[in-house]
Amino acid sequence: GATGTSTWTGPYTFQTETLGIADNILDGFTYYPNPMKEILHIAANNTIETVVVYTILGQKVIDQNIGQLGAELHVSNLAAGNYIMKVSSKGQTGIYRVVKE
Repeated sequence: GATGTSTWTGPYTFQTETLGIADNILDGFTYYPNPMKEILHIAANNTIETVVVYTILGQKVIDQNIGQLGAELHVSNLAAGNYIMKVSSKGQTGIYRVVKE
């Protein structure tokens, strides 16, 4: 239910976690433009360790070690469509949806 508590048939109850987008972002991380064409600019308050971009089907299409506060990802070779970008910084991970025109 909306309260996060569910009752199963019988005397059994269990607690479920509520998931949200706020759990999957990095503070101070920015990226533009979105939709992207040839280059995606990324920046953060802390060193960006890695950026991995996946197709919606889960195929890895970009995997880069960054090691800086900002970078440019060259995306001109990607087909038009939706992608998922996973960014790691200071032991944390952010997940973002990006669109290629």
